[in-house]
Amino acid sequence: MSSKTNTNEDGDHPIISKYERQFRGLFNDLASDFRSQLGGSGSGSRGFGTNLISSTFGGSSVSNNPPIDIYEAEGEWIAHVELAGIPKENVQLEVHGNELVISGEYSQHKHLSGHNIVRKERRTGKFQRSVTIPPGYKTDSIDAQYQDGILVLTIPRQADFQPQRITIK
Repeated sequence: MSSKTNTNEDGDHPIISKYERQFRGLFNDLASDFRSQLGGSGSGSRGFGTNLISSTFGGSSVSNNPPIDIYEAEGEWIAHVELAGIPKENVQLEVHGNELVISGEYSQHKHLSGHNIVRKERRTGKFQRSVTIPPGYKTDSIDAQYQDGILVLTIPRQADFQPQRITIK
């Protein structure tokens, strides 16, 4: 007696594959409309939301850019950057005008010999992240602390900062 499975040549169930294709098509149409409203490009095979679709259906949705949380507290601007697994010596910080540039490199992870990768989400390779610092902060007085894989950047506010007023003629 032979056993026959209900899968296509890719090993997917045909009904799931059909709905996945329809879902991807609808999502890409939505993404295209969304991008065109924002003035961006709606063309290309990878649109807005592709990472959501990819992670939902078993792919990887990992970006190489480290996650960052930014807070404004009274008198200071604070950023928490998640850099787990990166030694502080491999992280560079630069300020260009009001742009804070955080760059570095995630190390390569050793692949287990004789094992197939089923899912790979850990980051590897170089990254560069830019963040605009709002006016009125002392970019020449940034305090950077690194502990337990979290980079904490604190920028004090200028005490005498006043926004520039423009007279309408």
